[in-house]
Amino acid sequence: MTLVVIAANREHTILVADRRLSSDGQPLDAAATKAAVVVTRNGRFGFGYTGLAQLGAFHFRRWALPAITNAGPPDCMWGPMLCNRFAQEASLQFASLGQDHPNEDFGVSTLFAGYSYEEATPRFYCVMVSNIEALTKPGMAEAPWPVFRWSYLRDEEPGDDYHFVAVMGSNAAWKQENSQTVASLLHDRWKPTAVRDTVIDYIRAVANEDRTIGFDCNSLILPSDPLGEPEAAYHPRRPGPDMYGPDLVVALCPDGGLFTIMSPEIWTEKPPWWRD
Repeated sequence: MTLVVIAANREHTILVADRRLSSDGQPLDAAATKAAVVVTRNGRFGFGYTGLAQLGAFHFRRWALPAITNAGPPDCMWGPMLCNRFAQEASLQFASLGQDHPNEDFGVSTLFAGYSYEEATPRFYCVMVSNIEALTKPGMAEAPWPVFRWSYLRDEEPGDDYHFVAVMGSNAAWKQENSQTVASLLHDRWKPTAVRDTVIDYIRAVANEDRTIGFDCNSLILPSDPLGEPEAAYHPRRPGPDMYGPDLVVALCPDGGLFTIMSPEIWTEKPPWWRD
């Protein structure tokens, strides 16, 4: 399972995701990146997902990030790109998986949280593209839908004094008071790094009770100012010489190009596979 937490106000959107993949309650990979930055011509978003991560040779993340990038043209505007073209491509991909694995359920939710720059003032949006749930309805469907659907939440007016907290994934051990505390920090305009660190502490508390959730995390801090620099960080439980960054999708067609960067890794000393 996965635990992804979104915390946002009018200045910043913060995304924190654990790095452990699991299946049927058993950990599979403790070093899996589940966070990405998605940049379009008219918006910038943090991306996370929960649900099916791997089935045989199919890896959801390895498929999803290029699919999001390829959904950019012809306009690279986040609305048609994510809500229409990416949702349609996901529906086709999972229909094909269903033919190959007829007895499997493929519930997946992707979340894009950040800012649209279509108006004079940046406006917060949280967009879900899913075949199992919607932001506007509580709970999950009894079985995955045959197509992916999109839903969204946003601030009432651009620049409103709002705060937003959302939790995706294995959140049974996530306490409601955790969300209330994070919302209070956002309302009181705490520094985004302090909010992020509080969320990481809560995720690790969940990991103590749920072995499908990892202690290591990736985080993103996206400023609402389109000229502000995003901040990405890796938070290992036990620091080592290697660091793992979030993925990156850039779709700035027709002039800025299309590209995807996956699994960036930084070493502060020679890695064990290095050969002089």
